[in-house]
Amino acid sequence: MKKSILLCSILLGLFSCQKTEVAADLPAALPTVVVADLPVVAPTIAANSLVGNWYITKILNLATPIGKTPKNATVSVPAFKSFLVMDENGKASLSRIGIGNYGFDPFNTDSYLATYAIDKDILKLTVVIGGKKYINYFKVKSITSKNMVLFQDKPLYLKALEENKATVGEKSYKEDLAVYNSNDRYESEITLLK
Repeated sequence: MKKSILLCSILLGLFSCQKTEVAADLPAALPTVVVADLPVVAPTIAANSLVGNWYITKILNLATPIGKTPKNATVSVPAFKSFLVMDENGKASLSRIGIGNYGFDPFNTDSYLATYAIDKDILKLTVVIGGKKYINYFKVKSITSKNMVLFQDKPLYLKALEENKATVGEKSYKEDLAVYNSNDRYESEITLLK
């Protein structure tokens, strides 16, 4: 769609630069045609494409403080083996398996129950930690049968922050909001494999 709009813009620009003569039989004023902005329709992700055992392989975080260049990008491989398991009923679990000096570390392993919902291309993930529900939103940037990339930008981060205000408390909310407001740009991208 964007390519079509760009092509139309280029063609209009080329034709508007050519000298043309107005025929005598044309009206002095042509009717004005207003083209309304068409809404951008997000692709709809089928819920069954999310079902499965997903292994988190890479996390990319980019934060650009106000007035700074985007040099604070970090790419990290989780220190833990992390899994997101989603079933066909909207239930999920997030597990973190600790790896110590001698392999699997049972004392450093966590597992959390969760639920998920998909609305077009936005994944809402609600994780229960210590009896409290924490909500997060991600855009499903791409998905195949073996690979999924989740993306979170400032608006999605703020949406989650606002919904978690009562859960985290006023002090944590204000601290997180200060971090949000101190960045021109905030992006997080998570790559998962089946």
